[in-house]
Amino acid sequence: MEQRIHVNCIYHSRTLMYKKATYHLLIFLVLAVLAGCNDAPETDHKRNQFGLPNCPDYCIPKIYNVNTMNTIPNIDGIINDNEWQNIDWSEQLVSEFKNGNTEPQFSSKYKLGINNDTLYFAAIIYDQHIWSVNDICQSYFFDDNFLELFIDDDNTELDYVVLKMNALGNLCGEYRTSTNEKPLLRFPLLDNSLARCAVHVEGTLNNPKDLDNYWAVECAIPLNLQIEGHTFLKPNTQWNTNVRRLHWPTTVVSGVYKKMLNPETGKKYESEKWVWSFLNENSIHNPELWGEWNFNANGQTAEQINLLQSQRRIKWELRNVYYAQQMHLKKHKRYARKLAGLEGVGLESSEFSYKVNIDVKNDTFKASIKGEGPNTNYLINQEGKIWKVR
Repeated sequence: MEQRIHVNCIYHSRTLMYKKATYHLLIFLVLAVLAGCNDAPETDHKRNQFGLPNCPDYCIPKIYNVNTMNTIPNIDGIINDNEWQNIDWSEQLVSEFKNGNTEPQFSSKYKLGINNDTLYFAAIIYDQHIWSVNDICQSYFFDDNFLELFIDDDNTELDYVVLKMNALGNLCGEYRTSTNEKPLLRFPLLDNSLARCAVHVEGTLNNPKDLDNYWAVECAIPLNLQIEGHTFLKPNTQWNTNVRRLHWPTTVVSGVYKKMLNPETGKKYESEKWVWSFLNENSIHNPELWGEWNFNANGQTAEQINLLQSQRRIKWELRNVYYAQQMHLKKHKRYARKLAGLEGVGLESSEFSYKVNIDVKNDTFKASIKGEGPNTNYLINQEGKIWKVR
């Protein structure tokens, strides 16, 4: 039995906007999450390749090449091969915390294309019991099974957009920064007349009496999205990205799906989380660990590919300067002025391939590395923002 859900309605949910944090509050939040590192006890210290305790190791990013679509797909939830003929499937999603050691119970994959000013996204999410009851534009986002797209379109590794979709055809967004626990902004994408989303269910929705096969989703997502004075999804040659699926273990109570309880604690089991680009047991909210969507793969020369590889190394070295500076600030109430000054928190400066310059002014810092391209420098500041200057 099939059930199709076509979504072309507009959601009028309340947009939530949080006031911009002051600098001192931002520093507190950075310390609260310890800049992507976790504050484990001394006996539990695990050091990354730069010698920093409880900080992430480098994750080799998955790369998906986004091609221009020859045919604009009909957004009906049915992924038609003729419409998506030159668009490849991604790799299957893997466990967020165990790369291949714990295989996901159900497979998931996606494909992505672009045509002019619109991004086209499709995914197949396999599941024996397709369950979705909440409008995720109206309720707490983690109440349902859903799929998420994490997009850092300017590659600063600081602020990013999360797009969420479920089997009801909801399509919602969040604007977040890696230094805040809560989103700065939430918005329903389907308020935009150019955004479309449709779901096709191979089976039945919210019916525990049978076994289902999968649900498929297709979305048209406009670029240069204008929300509350912000511009999201700006075109670029490459975006830092990841894709994550959340799946709650369920049982059947009185003929309806309910989240499964752990008999030992009486609390709900945690949701299972499966991602496209492996995170090496780190949080999805660390943009520096995501994969990449490449919008210029066909036109890249060997020299440009090599420059991208060196850029990744430079940004990762700067990221570890940032990790170390936050530890130094916590320990000494100030930032270090030289790379050698960070060795006291564990940083192994001998592991760096590039010369790092650090400029400290009052309660701010900038660290920079000269890139391999002509007149190019990469910088990171106390907020964790990375950018390139010429």
